[in-house]
Amino acid sequence: MTVISHKFGFIFVKARKVAGTSVEGVLREFCGPDDVVTPITPIDEKKLIERNLQPRNFAKDGRKTRCGTILSAKCKF
Repeated sequence: MTVISHKFGFIFVKARKVAGTSVEGVLREFCGPDDVVTPITPIDEKKLIERNLQPRNFAKDGRKTRCGTILSAKCKF
């Protein structure tokens, strides 16, 4: 549960039990097509997909990428 915005230059890592899902949902509205957005719980994900705010640019198979994370092969830090 992470959002990496190349467009706005921030990284959000969600902690548990601190309204992180709500914050992540709002941040997705500002993310561009090259930003990294990992999926969240299936119920919450369904609500966000209905609003066209789907996850994107992350490695689904858990493989390491060139930026050293399991998030995206598009990392440009």
